[in-house]
Amino acid sequence: MAADLPLVVSLNCLEDPSLERVALAGAAAVEHVGLTGLSGGRIESAAVVLLHSLVLLPPAAQRRLRPWLLILCLGSADHAVNSALASDLGLRLVHVDANRVEEVADTIMALFLGLLRRIHLLSRLPHRRPPPPGGSDPSRGGCAGAEASC
Repeated sequence: MAADLPLVVSLNCLEDPSLERVALAGAAAVEHVGLTGLSGGRIESAAVVLLHSLVLLPPAAQRRLRPWLLILCLGSADHAVNSALASDLGLRLVHVDANRVEEVADTIMALFLGLLRRIHLLSRLPHRRPPPPGGSDPSRGGCAGAEASC
């Protein structure tokens, strides 16, 4: 079941993510990846990456981050430098203010994980095929076309 859940990777922070695993059980899998474990491919398969500072990551770790990842920067003192680097790398970075870490982190994580969960569930739904040209879709009911009267 954990293979079906979105992956949250703590990159060189939260060395013991047991609390996060318990809190996100059933919604996401949580793993810690240290700088020595970059080649394991966990960053590339993640949906969310948690880190302290993008600037402090080695270039090899920065190159593994992809534009579709949600990257949460936890408590970085220099928002402008991290934001500029993220922009240069084509990444979207969300800063979590160090003064209100608990409130902001809880809210952001809840919102984004709720979104990830819904996207994950929607991806499993069967896709409807479009109605035939000029006809109606029997699964939707009703009529199609300008001249049809229902």
